[in-house]
Amino acid sequence: MLDNINNLKINDSLLTLINPDDDLPKNHPAFGKTNVSQTTAYICTGQNCSLPILDPDKIKQTLFD
Repeated sequence: MLDNINNLKINDSLLTLINPDDDLPKNHPAFGKTNVSQTTAYICTGQNCSLPILDPDKIKQTLFD
């Protein structure tokens, strides 16, 4: 997942890594979106986040659609 994100080379992005045993902070716009047990990405702009992205190959598609 990280390789796919890093390969995009987006200059104005912020990547937050959350440990599997932790929850997203309650003030995070993706908080409560889903309860998944695998590596998950969200693409957020402002206070709006995408649905969970479980397939690393879908990151670029979701970001640029």
